[in-house]
Amino acid sequence: IAKGATTIIIDEEVQLNAQVLRLIEEHRVELVRVADPRLVLAQFSAQSAGYPAEKLKIYGITGTKGKTTTSFLLFHLLKLAGYKTALLSTVNNYIDDEKFTAPLTTAQPDYLHQFLKLCVERGVTHVVMEIAAQALSLHRVHGIQLDGVIFTNFSLEHLEFYSDMEAYFAAKCKIFDHAK
Repeated sequence: IAKGATTIIIDEEVQLNAQVLRLIEEHRVELVRVADPRLVLAQFSAQSAGYPAEKLKIYGITGTKGKTTTSFLLFHLLKLAGYKTALLSTVNNYIDDEKFTAPLTTAQPDYLHQFLKLCVERGVTHVVMEIAAQALSLHRVHGIQLDGVIFTNFSLEHLEFYSDMEAYFAAKCKIFDHAK
């Protein structure tokens, strides 16, 4: 609110205290309660960036192991083939040879769509991105359609986030829902 927010979107289950509600009312900030704020963040992020993913060829890579290696290999192959290419990876993000810090294996939607917007502005045609199972579960790539999907492998991991291996595998398989 101090930085000029006009709308706040929160989970419908969140209870705000009287002081916060007064602050929202005093500053005439719209409070919108939604069932899934992460999904709404992805939708608003794409919209505010002008839906840049629709202007790019995007290849998504998932798997328990090998995402980063496979991503770098595909990134370099596309560059060698003459395409202006970007990479979103665990290690770093790139637009051609310019390096950007990678906040997560798969960035939050606000970062992701702004990065894709920058790609469009710089004439990138192809993007390679690692997509973690958590990113699929948390709607980070919601609304992004993939021109190609690579699923490297599957093995025991992330049971701190998923209830069992079946849930983890189902999350990984959501990448195919994003294939064009």
